[in-house]
Amino acid sequence: DFAIRYVLPNPLHAENVTYQYQLQGWDKEWVTSDQRLVQYTRLHGGRYTFLIRGREGNGEWGEVTSLPIE
Repeated sequence: DFAIRYVLPNPLHAENVTYQYQLQGWDKEWVTSDQRLVQYTRLHGGRYTFLIRGREGNGEWGEVTSLPIE
């Protein structure tokens, strides 16, 4: 089990930030959330890649950040 916290750096209006994340190898598609925390439980051992991106308001999605997890 593990949890990941994330934040969009320097948003003008933090209350209008939306995130999308995906744990490749586990999540089948992107998950959209206004939360800054995701928890995964009962994962099988192996290699995964956590992908995260954010946007403010209805703007464009920002660059994808990835985190390899083993």
